[in-house]
Formats: sequence, structure tokens, C-alpha cells
Amino acid sequence: MCLFESSAVESALEGESGLLNGMKNGKTLIDLTTNHFDSVLKFHEAVAKTGGAYLEALVFGSVVPATKGVATVVASGDEKTFLTCKPLLEKFGKNIFHLLTPSSASKMKLINNFCLGSFMATL
Repeated sequence: MCLFESSAVESALEGESGLLNGMKNGKTLIDLTTNHFDSVLKFHEAVAKTGGAYLEALVFGSVVPATKGVATVVASGDEKTFLTCKPLLEKFGKNIFHLLTPSSASKMKLINNFCLGSFMATL
């Protein structure tokens, strides 16, 4: 899924018709949303409680690299889940990185955005 922000992800997961209700053992939820790093920890935990797997997979780059399949993807989550999902991530990302610790990808995206914003402000 790729939503606007963390509260949208939370809304999509919870409730009677939420995605958590449809998660079963072995199901994986790949989240491309740029979430708050604290929220991502809750998402990892909530999906794990269902027996499913949660992989945060943040896309670095603009629409143009993504449409050409050359964006960078930084993912966090279980290594087995990452390796299973990697062929799908390679459809739109040329450089794929995995960070084991949940929320690390979200933190890296925030750092990247901060650096880009600082660069743009300097220009």
C-alpha cells in the first residue's frame, strides 16, 4: 500500500473492514507510505500479531525514476520477508537496500528528505 501518511495507514489497518482482519499466517503487507518512524513500529507489531509480515519499503526518488524502474528502495523488516518481496521491489527499484531493524527505512527516508530539503534551501 502507498498512502498519504501514518494516520491513513492506521485507518486502513484497523476497524471491521481493516486490512488486519484479512491478514492470515504467511500474508505480507508491503507499505510504501512515508510513515512516522514511531508509527511504523506499531504497524510491524500489529501485523505480526495476526501472524502476517509487514515490510516497510520506502521509495527514494521522484516519479520519473520510479516509472523507469530505477528508483532506490530501502526496506525494513524480517530478512525472509524482504527476500521474498525483493523481486517485486525490483520492478520499480534499481537499488534495493534492506535494513533489519523495524523503522530504519522510515528514518533513512526522513534523513534523505532532510538532506534534500537543506540542499534546496541552500540553492
